[in-house]
Amino acid sequence: MRDEWVIDGYNLLHWLENSHPKKSPVSREKLLQMLADFASLSASQVTVVLDGVGSEAEFGAFESAQMKVFYSKSATADTFIEKYVYDNYLKSKLVVVTQDTALTRMVRGKGVSVMKPESFVSEMKEYRGDAENILWEKKADQHGFNRPFDKKLKKS
Repeated sequence: MRDEWVIDGYNLLHWLENSHPKKSPVSREKLLQMLADFASLSASQVTVVLDGVGSEAEFGAFESAQMKVFYSKSATADTFIEKYVYDNYLKSKLVVVTQDTALTRMVRGKGVSVMKPESFVSEMKEYRGDAENILWEKKADQHGFNRPFDKKLKKS
């Protein structure tokens, strides 16, 4: 079974905005770009659920085989996620990212893990840091000759 992250989109977005009030607001597009990067770096499936009615086509630039974006349409995102978990909890190892208490209780009742937004953001940063280190090492190795100080510079 592979990991699948089911993200309560606006819940995560509001947490990001409230956790850094002095920074510029985080847009849906910026959030989706962060999640698309995470999906590709972690090799996990990411499913983002947004409240409301809209066109899924507007997020086509962010979607891939590893990332899908859904609008909850006439239901709430919580209801959509509950049904999604019920339909998929035996197919893959799901982790739901939300702060919503009622949704957390329902999801845990199905044996599915729940992660708070702050923990998930830390996880995303960890993957990004790992990727940057790998790219740095590849770049240092591509010089064609031994330059061990490059790696020492990166650590400082």
